[in-house]
Amino acid sequence: MKEEKLKAQKSLEVISEMVSLTKRKMEKRSGIPFFIWGYTTVLISVAVWYFITKTHNPQYGLLWFLIPIIGYLGMFLLGKKETKEPKTYIDKIIAYIWIVFGVSEIAIAISTFFIHIPILFITALLMSMATAITSLILRYKIMTIISFSMIIASFLLLTIDNTNKILAFAGLFFMLMIVPAHLLHYKNRKENV
Repeated sequence: MKEEKLKAQKSLEVISEMVSLTKRKMEKRSGIPFFIWGYTTVLISVAVWYFITKTHNPQYGLLWFLIPIIGYLGMFLLGKKETKEPKTYIDKIIAYIWIVFGVSEIAIAISTFFIHIPILFITALLMSMATAITSLILRYKIMTIISFSMIIASFLLLTIDNTNKILAFAGLFFMLMIVPAHLLHYKNRKENV
């Protein structure tokens, strides 16, 4: 009986250490993936809004497909620069979460060529959910609060009918990705001074 308690306690310690290690690695990287995806999404959103507003040509909506191209390229280049640290099981879980949400997002985006769906709402909701799951696993309270707020805020995109929805989407992504990235960066700089 005592041995089972020790094994359970040891397992909890190992899991806790993996979460802490993954959290420290993310802090060390200062949320760079959030910077890459956040700024890419916000800048492309503003560009799409600008060109559609000025030209009334919906073909500029194809610019949205630059987001995964730039985002994955940025992540690839980031991966080449990083020192190779061992990946914990928590690292892998978080990577799998983002793979599932990322592939789902790409499939949904492609489906818009065939059916009309509220893509900005679905994208905001999916990415807010993925961020919430990540922040819950890593126990980032401020990111958890922001991501759950953005889950709720994403429903506001269903109430906006014109191209202003694109700007609202950009603002939502700014809050969801860029603000937490800056907070992580600030925390990392403050701790390493």
